[in-house]
Amino acid sequence: MILRLVLLSLLSLLILLGTSRRQIETVRAEDGFMATPHGTDTPADLFRLQEKKPSETTTDDSRKAEDVYKNIQIFKGLPAFGVMRAMTFFTNSLGVDCTHCHTAGSFEKDDLPAKQTARKMYEMVQLSNRFLSTNKVSCFACHRGHVVPEPPPDSWKAQFEEMRKASEQDQRPAEQVYKNVQTLKGLPAGRWNMLMTMFSKALGVDCNHCHVAGAFESDEKPAKLIARKMLGLTGAISREIYKGPTSINCYTCHKGQLRPVSFPPAAPATPPANTKPPEVNR
Repeated sequence: MILRLVLLSLLSLLILLGTSRRQIETVRAEDGFMATPHGTDTPADLFRLQEKKPSETTTDDSRKAEDVYKNIQIFKGLPAFGVMRAMTFFTNSLGVDCTHCHTAGSFEKDDLPAKQTARKMYEMVQLSNRFLSTNKVSCFACHRGHVVPEPPPDSWKAQFEEMRKASEQDQRPAEQVYKNVQTLKGLPAGRWNMLMTMFSKALGVDCNHCHVAGAFESDEKPAKLIARKMLGLTGAISREIYKGPTSINCYTCHKGQLRPVSFPPAAPATPPANTKPPEVNR
């Protein structure tokens, strides 16, 4: 079942290259993911009492989100002071304002589909963090300031279409052709080179990043084990969040980078109010 979902997800990338505008990315430091230097506000950090800002101080730090705000669902049981901080992070990550998900004047309503989508995406973030044993997967990792995450470059389309046509010539299971096949058992061998090319282009690496030259079946390199784990995450997202095929794939997470960025870059320091503007020579 997991293999089927992974294969359908990979197939959707080919469709996505020509028709859709969706992608995502993830985060984990020791697995080759990175946060920006200032990236201390992970999804978990948003609700930590010890990091509460002075403006968020209340007379009762024990109040929960549902005690203060109406129709709380995904934040039930979490400290109330963290809700607005989380909302700010969400809007910054997608490049939107509050009314993208909320009805003006009635924020508790579920009228807008985007609000339901946001809840689902939050569940996906939580699943990813649990699966990777991290707390750094975030909205920004997926969106980078866009409502709809950016897709793979259009320049990839022709190459993958040619590879897809060529892949139909060999329908033998991959494990009958290649050694030490684990995660993708049952995949037609003809698709192997196409998928490996997808993986390498999505991460901006070559084959030697995961494989030992001359002994591709070896599991010596940690990156190969990580790649298998990432495929497992893709399958878990398809199965548990989307209940079926999804366009989420390696490029969704990496966008051509070995280490995806999990949080926005630090804002430039505000210059002093009395800073003299530069002189203009005419």
